[in-house]
Amino acid sequence: MRLSTALFSVIFFGLGLGLGLGGCVPLPGDMTIGDSDESSTGEGSTGEGSTGEGSTDDGYGDVSTSGDDTQGGESSGAPGSSATGAVGYVCGDGVVDPGEACDDGDVDNSDACLTTCEVARCGDGYLHSGAEECDDGNDVEDDFCTSECVAARCDDGIRNGNETTVDCGGFCLGCPMGGECDVDLDCLSGYCGDGVCMSPPAD
Repeated sequence: MRLSTALFSVIFFGLGLGLGLGGCVPLPGDMTIGDSDESSTGEGSTGEGSTGEGSTDDGYGDVSTSGDDTQGGESSGAPGSSATGAVGYVCGDGVVDPGEACDDGDVDNSDACLTTCEVARCGDGYLHSGAEECDDGNDVEDDFCTSECVAARCDDGIRNGNETTVDCGGFCLGCPMGGECDVDLDCLSGYCGDGVCMSPPAD
């Protein structure tokens, strides 16, 4: 009994001494609990190291990925290129490009190459200097320019120009008797009656 009482007194004295020094004596378990809380809920596990800005940027990779995608888009839409890869050509630059028959780089339609980069031809409506006598842009034979781009003549065997009969009348010589006429001058006889060249009536 005396031993037990003495041991109890020592323990009680120790506890009282601890209280007198200003607080509870920390137990090893308390420190373990505090450490585990910090390690599980502190910055080390949920702070910048795991979910902060650094890990977010690295995890999603937004900057590098979007930059690469944007750069790729700019490359595909760069000047001088298109979705089909087609390149525009200019008529008149002096270079015969695909789709052009010629390109002499000038604005003269009287030479062998038109300003539309087409080869000059009879019937295009442009007088090809040194190659055509005329070019009225049609295939009509009875006007002043034949379909061969040759000016109407009084001996071409065609009733053209202002001829009243083939190769006579109009600006040609008068037509013989029986030839068609419009005026007296269209007839060799000097008389046109009812549209036909005939002898002048007797006085």
